Amino acid sequence: MADIVLLWIYLFSLHQLGGGCANRRNRLRRTMFVLHRQQCLRRSRESLSRLFFLPSLLALPPFQDIIRSLQAPRRFWAAPRERGFWEKDVCEMWRRMGRKYPDWEDSQYLQHFRMSKDTFWYLSQMYGKYLEKETTHLRRALPQAKRLAIVLHWLAQASSFAQIAALYAIGKSTVVAVVHQGIDVLRVKLVPEAIRFPTGSEPEQVMVDFEALCGLPCCGGALDGTFMPIKKPAEYGDTYFCYKHFNAIIVLGCMDARGIFTFVNSGRPGSVGDSYTFRHSALYQKVTSGEWLAHSPQTIEGVQLNPFLVADAAFPLAANCMKCYEGSGLPPQKHSFNYSLIRTRRVVEKAFGRLMGRWKVMDGHCKINDPVFVRQVAMVCCVLHDICERCQ
Repeated sequence: MADIVLLWIYLFSLHQLGGGCANRRNRLRRTMFVLHRQQCLRRSRESLSRLFFLPSLLALPPFQDIIRSLQAPRRFWAAPRERGFWEKDVCEMWRRMGRKYPDWEDSQYLQHFRMSKDTFWYLSQMYGKYLEKETTHLRRALPQAKRLAIVLHWLAQASSFAQIAALYAIGKSTVVAVVHQGIDVLRVKLVPEAIRFPTGSEPEQVMVDFEALCGLPCCGGALDGTFMPIKKPAEYGDTYFCYKHFNAIIVLGCMDARGIFTFVNSGRPGSVGDSYTFRHSALYQKVTSGEWLAHSPQTIEGVQLNPFLVADAAFPLAANCMKCYEGSGLPPQKHSFNYSLIRTRRVVEKAFGRLMGRWKVMDGHCKINDPVFVRQVAMVCCVLHDICERCQ
């Protein structure tokens, strides 16, 4: 109403001013423009009110009931599946055959899970509680031992999630969730306990073992790195492309004379190299600062020598990191030193070979393009390697 009053006041003022025919035509055009604009504004307000009014109606309970009635009813919560590999083979056939042939049952565990029966059930008993889920009225939760078996089976065989889902008679999404949760739990719970660098009086025993095995005194660990192939991450370009012409992360490891990891650093891009990874690792910082390998010195021919690490030519030469003499025609003393150091380094190379052979996911059989998840998988494989080696 106020708009109409203002419009008539405007028209009356124009009439009072007067003017010729041209002025009257201009005034008429302006009047028509004002009327058209008022109509457009009114229509836009009405359309906006209808736009916001209709969704508000849909939120009312009667309309919600109508929407639910139009949806197709869910036929089942989960697909009805038969018993899979765990129920039919592991829990029935293996146990039944194991009563008669215990060695055969143990060989089946080694073949499928890469560890003995005793080691598998030890892990299930100690850490299975962290994998356990609660059973609800919708479905029964998977047993903790079965969840551990799925994780170990994926690490050992590097099968796809779809293949493991068909083998264990569960959904593919369930396998993905179980694997990711299992890797995270094993990394958090096992790594701090199983991978520990020798401190206190422990380096003395490590040096004794190395000298007895390889003839090199005062050696506190064997250092080396390897590549774990991954699928090229879309957001990192060629950052993970290594000199072996594939994308990978670097797994840097330090081992004792038994081939057990005492330190692991994984996740660096394959393009940076072993030396860069070592210089930017906690091992280098603590060895350089004297926190590690500085409390058990030995006296050799009147010279006091701190323990050191042995490495190949890719690593920097330092007082705490030894590598071979380079060149040909070396004197007998240097040649003997090279021979002892190469025998010592063979420990870490053989251990990496067992690691790759035990867990096929480390050898690139199952390509993953998430560097963070690959780093966690590498750490879990190394810690499981330590457990298997300690349990022989």
